[in-house]
Amino acid sequence: MVKTLVKSPVLELFWTKGRYNGNVTNNGVDLHHSLKGAIMIIIGIFSWACFMVLQAITLKSYPAALSLTAWICFLGTIEGAIVALVMERSNLAVWAIKWDISLLTTLYSGVICSGLAYYIQGIVMKDKGPLFVTAFSPLSMIIVAIMGSIILAEQTYLGR
Repeated sequence: MVKTLVKSPVLELFWTKGRYNGNVTNNGVDLHHSLKGAIMIIIGIFSWACFMVLQAITLKSYPAALSLTAWICFLGTIEGAIVALVMERSNLAVWAIKWDISLLTTLYSGVICSGLAYYIQGIVMKDKGPLFVTAFSPLSMIIVAIMGSIILAEQTYLGR
């Protein structure tokens, strides 16, 4: 919540020195979007917690972590396709497969970021329990902030 609601000074990290122009302001925060973001974060955290509990319960009665991962990814694909059909119903061009870097990034995100992560979570959850898996969720936000700053040149703020 602090990351969403607090606007603080820009951190000038050694790999970002000189990347930002002087037109960036710290006071241009739209409270409406911040509150909407905070509500979405709360919903996301609650959904993630429910997913972890359901995955732990399912792994007790269905110990095949790899096939459970396949089911999770398959059902996520179906849900994503339904949402995409609703949101992009008038734009059929988004369904065309482009043989470029966007296909590669989509495959990487699906196979590595989702499939492999869910499988490893399932194995660790079966051995150590769901609390051990969820203890590392805040660490992933820190890693994303650092990598976004290094790779994408995103601004990193002191409070978020």
